[in-house]
Amino acid sequence: MAADTMIDPVQLIRPRRKIEGISAVLLPYTDVGEIDWHAFDSLLTRTLEAGLTPAVNMDTGYVNLLDAQTRRQVLKRTRAVLGEGPFVAGAFVADHPGDSFAFDRYAEEIEAIASAGGTPVIFQSYGLAHQTDEAIIGNYQQIAGACEQ
Repeated sequence: MAADTMIDPVQLIRPRRKIEGISAVLLPYTDVGEIDWHAFDSLLTRTLEAGLTPAVNMDTGYVNLLDAQTRRQVLKRTRAVLGEGPFVAGAFVADHPGDSFAFDRYAEEIEAIASAGGTPVIFQSYGLAHQTDEAIIGNYQQIAGACEQ
């Protein structure tokens, strides 16, 4: 950002605004390797009661290790526990170095999150991050457009 376009941070201060926070929620497992849904429900409830917006399917929820079915279960369970309460969820697309940007796969993740009433948080993938700056911005704009639909 050029010096003549710098934003004065003091101008961004909004006195007496309500502070909002988001906290990633752990996806706990039992000793036998199954998801501990009861403990997950408790963590969601406690996070919301603390005045924070729960974030699911994030790195603390092992999103990169979960299959699509389990990610969908987490979304469904989150909506059931929180009722109309807000939440955010990670939109993760697994790929490998050298892969192309997979918009369709991101769109599927975004749609699943939006259908459950959550707000998507985009995880970078190799295909998204290893492009020119202009291409990355264009792809984020394409993703943002999908989020608005």
